[in-house]
Amino acid sequence: MAKSPIDAFDKFTTKLEKRVSANIELKGFADISEFIPTGNYLLNAQMSGSVFGGYPNTRSIGIAGDPGAGKTFLCLNAVRELQKLGYLVFYIDTEGAIDSIDFPKFGCSLDQLRYYRMGLISDIKFFIDGVIETINELKNDNPDLKIALFVDSLGHLDTDKARADIKKGKNAADMGLRAKELRALFKAFTLELSNLYVPFIFTNHTYDGTDQYTGKTPQGGGGPEFAASIILMLSKGKLKDEDDGKTVTGIIVRSNTRKNRLALAIAIEFHSSHQK
Repeated sequence: MAKSPIDAFDKFTTKLEKRVSANIELKGFADISEFIPTGNYLLNAQMSGSVFGGYPNTRSIGIAGDPGAGKTFLCLNAVRELQKLGYLVFYIDTEGAIDSIDFPKFGCSLDQLRYYRMGLISDIKFFIDGVIETINELKNDNPDLKIALFVDSLGHLDTDKARADIKKGKNAADMGLRAKELRALFKAFTLELSNLYVPFIFTNHTYDGTDQYTGKTPQGGGGPEFAASIILMLSKGKLKDEDDGKTVTGIIVRSNTRKNRLALAIAIEFHSSHQK
């Protein structure tokens, strides 16, 4: 009796894996095994397609938007929710905008957090490489270790060349070097972080498009945008007191989906009160 195509395929795959295993570590699916709540049901639905979802644990997620639109606010809420699920969090601040007292205000534990300030793309690159190598070294001894990584924000990172030019008194043009380095950063680590079940959440600045059709665009070129599974674009309006209609009590956050591989693109709006 002739073998079925499935049997033939299994035999072929077995021989192939034996042949290449000396040179290649073959890895299969890194399916999403849990979603981390965002702290907002609407945002959960926008991101994952379910009000009970949120950030996927094997994906890279970008949150871009206007200044003061709530990017860091969402990150700090995400840190709290990750810690509830047993994650140890590495938070990289490129703007020097967060103090140690800010995390406890959001219900975050400093014991489950390591906070670092970095300003160069190369710093981030070496650090993430170190995180990956350390996880691989310790995974046999700590198979249940759960790590999450934040970079807040990509838009404030600089290149080694730009920093060196400043020290030399030069004011040379970037010539696309920053975008190239960010592309190389994401190309090097996005897949490996997914393989290790490390959720990677980053924020980014935006700039106005060159014409009336482009709209606002995240900074840093196409590297972060192509690598991320989800990119949200935040804008803001004024939240005013319901009684007098004049006093500003917070912001109205409008979140639009620029990219989402998990759910249909929807636009949502939620309120962030300064008083709560």
